[in-house]
Amino acid sequence: MDTSKKIFVLGYGRSGTSVMGRILGNHPDIFMFRELNFFEKIWDRRVNQELSEQKAVKLATQLVGQQNRSIDMIKDLAEFEDEAREIVAGIQANALTPLEVYEEFLNATTVKHGKSIPCVQTPGFGFYIPEILQLFPEGWIINMVRDPRDNLYARKY
Repeated sequence: MDTSKKIFVLGYGRSGTSVMGRILGNHPDIFMFRELNFFEKIWDRRVNQELSEQKAVKLATQLVGQQNRSIDMIKDLAEFEDEAREIVAGIQANALTPLEVYEEFLNATTVKHGKSIPCVQTPGFGFYIPEILQLFPEGWIINMVRDPRDNLYARKY
């Protein structure tokens, strides 16, 4: 299954990224991921360092855990280790990097759910548009924009 096309739904908090993600997730070919915060918390734009297999499995385990449970509820990730090992084993690159682990995680999880297009909705990705366009040239970006007055009102209530 070709999962080269990816959708990234971006925007600032309370701009409608979650609603857009839910709408896109209703499409029969699109698998909607939870907020993973990969670019904000894991990836370093200055260096895409090589990982040992153990660190790659640990990263994949974190991603699988975040996808399968609320980020706040993750305490023990051991139950996701087997799936993470399969993800790392599926990487065809010469070197294991956080980006390679992330992309294989997106692809493997999408295929596992019988879909062909991964869709990631994370508001913080707005700061990484140039990198996303460079790293995922086949990807699509939906940048949500909301009137700042509505945004402030939504934050208050």
